[in-house]
Amino acid sequence: MNKALFSLVVTLLVAAPGEANGQVNLGVFGGTSLTDLAGDAPPGTKYESSTGFAAGILGEFLLTDDIWLSLQPMYVQKGSDLLVGFKQGSVPDTLGLALDYVTLPILVKFMSGNRKTYFAGGLDIGFLASATLTDDDESTDLKDSLNDIDLSADFAFGLMLPIGRPALTLEARYTQSILNVAKQDPDSDPGVLPARFRSSGFQFFGGVVYPLGRRSVTDSPVGRPSVSGRASRAAESKRPSLAGHVFTPNNVVPGPFITTFIRNSVGIGSAVDIEIPVPIVGGDTIIGFEGDLMFALLDFEYQHAVRDWLAARGQFTVQGRLGTNVGALLASGITASTGFEVGWLARLFRSDRTLLSADLKLASNNFTFVNVTDFVEDIIDGRPAQLVRGTPSVRGGGGLRFAWGASPFFGLTAVAETGYGESVEQGSENQWYFELGTTLDFDLLAVSEVPLGVVLGYKHDTFPESGDDISDDIDQGLLRVAYNKTSDFIVALDFTFERFESKNLDQTINFGSIGINLRYYF
Repeated sequence: MNKALFSLVVTLLVAAPGEANGQVNLGVFGGTSLTDLAGDAPPGTKYESSTGFAAGILGEFLLTDDIWLSLQPMYVQKGSDLLVGFKQGSVPDTLGLALDYVTLPILVKFMSGNRKTYFAGGLDIGFLASATLTDDDESTDLKDSLNDIDLSADFAFGLMLPIGRPALTLEARYTQSILNVAKQDPDSDPGVLPARFRSSGFQFFGGVVYPLGRRSVTDSPVGRPSVSGRASRAAESKRPSLAGHVFTPNNVVPGPFITTFIRNSVGIGSAVDIEIPVPIVGGDTIIGFEGDLMFALLDFEYQHAVRDWLAARGQFTVQGRLGTNVGALLASGITASTGFEVGWLARLFRSDRTLLSADLKLASNNFTFVNVTDFVEDIIDGRPAQLVRGTPSVRGGGGLRFAWGASPFFGLTAVAETGYGESVEQGSENQWYFELGTTLDFDLLAVSEVPLGVVLGYKHDTFPESGDDISDDIDQGLLRVAYNKTSDFIVALDFTFERFESKNLDQTINFGSIGINLRYYF
């Protein structure tokens, strides 16, 4: 397998310069890899991150303007510490899982205007060299139990510091495994390792890059003027606009605009007067009494316009849901989720009134469920019982985003996206997901002295962001009222409504929430 990787690297390094017009960078790099495992952990098992070594060489070839193809064959250590027999008040056994890979990241690197910072993204093909499980002084070879090839998605941000002709590089990279690492049958006894798990984590590198054909790495390519002398769309208008209409972007239906911004959202909501089914172990359920469910959200997003047609973005979300009384807690349990999403947004078409962009993203969610009723039923039925369950879900997808500026007063946005990945339900097969949504955008400041933007929106989503007891169909409505007097800052009050079927409660849930959203454009 390593010979095949070497042959592939040599072929690419030989072929690429012919397409690069003589613009080539060569370099070496090394650093640390902080990785963790995420999967359907067996009862009594917990994963913790571990640190390993990583090093490699790189060859970069100019594709067009400031876009480079970067090939980075490297050796990297991945793995995790496994706490076996983990439970409250006890000392678990600690096992060390070490996974050594020879990998070939194939990245596309987008240089900034000053040519000292960059964003990069692409795929990382990994070939498993060794896999060992260590318990004190004993080691077990697990290579035959794992897949020989792994595929990961990489997203990176880096700095280039010139030191004469070469440059020092510093880079932070997030890598998320896409394929299942394990070979095990999902229906078999997983033992310590689950039947479904992936590796993910951050890598931090330092290195040296040497240019061939230019005076220094940070020189602009021959025949191209420096970006600093060109007009910048971001300097002309920080907030997105079409045909004189200034849009009020929202979180429910994301827009197609290639801008640089940072966003923070905080929300709280509830579903009241829910009929709580009282469980009868080993039989049916009956309707017992009424209760409420509470919901909380914390959300951060950053998007950076690498070029006027391309943006990189990252998003982090924390959600929680629980009942407000004993009956609601017993019936619905407690659900908490954290999610991390990275992606690219590329402009496909723009006219005076319309804008169409394509979105490509990778999302990783971790769900934690606490359900007392299921725990008791598992004990009575003799099944392995878990009071607290953790389930990861990794999915990739993309789609189209559209905006139309009908007049200075009115605009419209729409989104259609799909994705494929792991189910939220533990042990279930992978699924396709999709979302469709649209908003009506009104700018009162364009026709009056009132500095408000009003947004009405609707979205249909099939990915249950809040837990595995939610059905596949979620309908969401939005009313946003935003202060839009300034050109670079928006503060908005969001009123949202969600409707979905709850499997645990066996009824339709109507959620109402209110949130505050802050968005600043650079």
